[in-house]
Amino acid sequence: MFNEYKNISDKQTKLIKYFYDIEDFPKFKILEENYEGILKELLSVVEKDEQNLENTKVLDDDEIYNNIQNRGNQSNKAEVINFDDDDDFENITKKNIKENKKENESKTFEPWVEKNLYQESNEIGWDVAPLMIGGVRIPDRCKKFPFLFELVEKISGVTSISYSLLKPGTHIVPHKGYDDYSQKVYRFHMGMIIPEGDIGIRVEKDIRKWKNAKSFVFDDFMIHEAWNFTCQNRLVLIIDFLKDENKLPDSIKFVDKNFNNSVKGYFKDNENDKND
Repeated sequence: MFNEYKNISDKQTKLIKYFYDIEDFPKFKILEENYEGILKELLSVVEKDEQNLENTKVLDDDEIYNNIQNRGNQSNKAEVINFDDDDDFENITKKNIKENKKENESKTFEPWVEKNLYQESNEIGWDVAPLMIGGVRIPDRCKKFPFLFELVEKISGVTSISYSLLKPGTHIVPHKGYDDYSQKVYRFHMGMIIPEGDIGIRVEKDIRKWKNAKSFVFDDFMIHEAWNFTCQNRLVLIIDFLKDENKLPDSIKFVDKNFNNSVKGYFKDNENDKND
């Protein structure tokens, strides 16, 4: 009997997928096929913003490898910084949102507000350009990327869209997504500008490297981490989409408080921001 249970358990373990290939979600092939056009539009926006994708912050090799070795065994972001309750998280993200607004008012890319995830390796190491969050478009940003949105409109179930810029010497520590949000979505990554060298993403027990014009999908609710220990920036397109294909994005409500606190600063009409 024990052997029967063990065999069932072994089979279930083998069925767990940490990464999915484009063949598992063929609706995203349209993005790979239009990689050159998407990249051209992105570089044009960055040039108008006068942001430099070539800017780097290089650490020496010993410091870089110590950074990831010291944090590689941590199971989630709670081990990096502990919040006594949701109010602590709200206060920290609110402070970071205000700083971002002062320093990056007209920029497409700005530092991700959860700085506890990366600041120990490189305090300026992770910038994002959110275009859609939780099914809601950010108008000022979306209008900069008409070609991308023309393509995305042909893909069902999309809830969030962003570009992610990971700078040299940066380690995003092991963490998992928000309880209510990440339980409902998968996350798509497509490499836009990927340097050679020590760079990658780990989801649970599996590690992958990004490649230009190539994509994969993973479950953001699993423990994952990412790093860029090269001398160049890493840039990827990120799209979240519903796990349940039978539901429409506008019928889904994301009630996780930490998720809402992290993203509310990107919406100008947010009443809480007006009152702060």
